[in-house]
Amino acid sequence: MKNEVMGGSRMTGFIFNIRMKCFLAAFAGALVVSLAACGDATLDANFVPENVDVIMVTDERGLGDMAFNDECWEGCERAADEFGINVYCIEPESSEMYASKINEAVGMEPKLIICSGADMEYALMDIAAQNPEMKFAIMDTNEIGDNVAGITFRDQDGAFLAGIAAAMSTESKIVSFIGGEQSVVADAFQYGFSAGVATVASDIYINTQYVGSTTDTDAARMLARAHEALGSDVIFQAAGAAGIAVIEAVQGYEGVMVIGTDIDQSYIAKDTVLCSVVKKADVAVFDVISKMVNGTFDGSDTVYTLADGAVGISDNAGNLSEDAQTAIEEYTAKITGGEIVVPYDWQSWYDYTQALSSGGAGVTVDEGTAGDADEI
Repeated sequence: MKNEVMGGSRMTGFIFNIRMKCFLAAFAGALVVSLAACGDATLDANFVPENVDVIMVTDERGLGDMAFNDECWEGCERAADEFGINVYCIEPESSEMYASKINEAVGMEPKLIICSGADMEYALMDIAAQNPEMKFAIMDTNEIGDNVAGITFRDQDGAFLAGIAAAMSTESKIVSFIGGEQSVVADAFQYGFSAGVATVASDIYINTQYVGSTTDTDAARMLARAHEALGSDVIFQAAGAAGIAVIEAVQGYEGVMVIGTDIDQSYIAKDTVLCSVVKKADVAVFDVISKMVNGTFDGSDTVYTLADGAVGISDNAGNLSEDAQTAIEEYTAKITGGEIVVPYDWQSWYDYTQALSSGGAGVTVDEGTAGDADEI
């Protein structure tokens, strides 16, 4: 399955997005094509654009995940529009296909290849080393190679604010964290959230579980309903596509709210989503493509934070109370001002909570590592 957005001098003023999904219907290999501008195009299942500038390789969730992949692709589409470049998207159907699909992208000889998931890091590490003349970027991890720009976010900071929101909103004094797969990024969400809850109140119980997958929607639904049955009235999900199932599972349950992830997910169920932890992956992708276009790409890693507005809390549905909104603003200022450095793993969480119990407002960790994905 591939997606293409093309623009530039050869197709002036013409940008289109093609979702190719193979299915058994009227005929094998049928295509679903969505045109976002004027013009006509003749395509077949083996269509490959010429002179591709940027290729994005998604994780196994692909486009249409209504989360991180889609947001990364928005950055590519914006770059195609603003710079007149050709961008192309490859969607591996499973994690076992990551290496072959990245190599497929290498064979097309683009100017930049962007991998949208941290779980591609080991495949990319070898491929980037074998192709030192090529430029790569990867989301949610770093320190992969001299020709690979790592793009990370201080996810723990947004998760901490989610913990503030949960603690200010729970009535049962039981809240939950449901993650997808355990990883350094998932740790950032889990421990940041836990620290935020503990900062508001020490008597709130946090039920933490992992689905074991970011795509197993059935397991996610069962977990969500089990947590609701155990008394959780606020659930923070950080489980990718499976997290959407968490929201859907408790939709309509009176008094149960879910905190979304990556983008504002209130569009799924505006009365169920309390707020969302957002990170502007589209901005990060656009930035790294800009560097490629401007000739300033040097493979250096970038960390996006609360301070530059790339991480934060979104409440499009207006479900947060005024007190919760005020608390989030206050703690945002404390984090950006350095008064609180949010924990990102078990050890930093333990140190933080120990400081809380002794009357401190938090702990300071080495700023040289706090924002690095390998340490989150």
